[in-house]
Amino acid sequence: MTQKNYLNLIKKEISIKVYLIIFASMMIGLFFFIFFAYTSNKFNDKEKILINEINNLEKQYQFSQTTIDQLNKKNAKLEQALQSCPCPPVLKINNIDDPIRYLKKDLMKRKNLIPYKGVLGGTMGFYDENNIHVLNRRWVYAHFEDGHIGGQILLEYDILKDGKINWKVIDAFKIK
Repeated sequence: MTQKNYLNLIKKEISIKVYLIIFASMMIGLFFFIFFAYTSNKFNDKEKILINEINNLEKQYQFSQTTIDQLNKKNAKLEQALQSCPCPPVLKINNIDDPIRYLKKDLMKRKNLIPYKGVLGGTMGFYDENNIHVLNRRWVYAHFEDGHIGGQILLEYDILKDGKINWKVIDAFKIK
């Protein structure tokens, strides 16, 4: 083999290797293109799912806010109605100077009447005497809370001759 033929053979081998390298590089590039296109679509699908979940949560939040606003308006109307009610007739009980205050003070000690547990370490109770309303000689309407959530309760009471009070829960609901 002559030197010229040998050089041509080497050139052909080099050009084949260059073509193989170019082909391999193109195949690797094609692989990465397909891989990133696939994973990008996968992330886009997950992103679309998350966006839909966020939109649904926003709708639920708006609905909850609307419901809370409506309940607050109803509660304000009830509170106003309670405030405009004539005072209950004066209760006369032996040896008790101020029976309404006596009822309120006794109820404030009766946390066990509240049918809901406190949250976040709070303890349910009747903490504000102004939120306890003696409706008549039989019923009391009161607000309870734990510092995080609260509610309203309707109670029936009976004052015994010895001054003890029996309480019975008629109904209660929780306000978050």
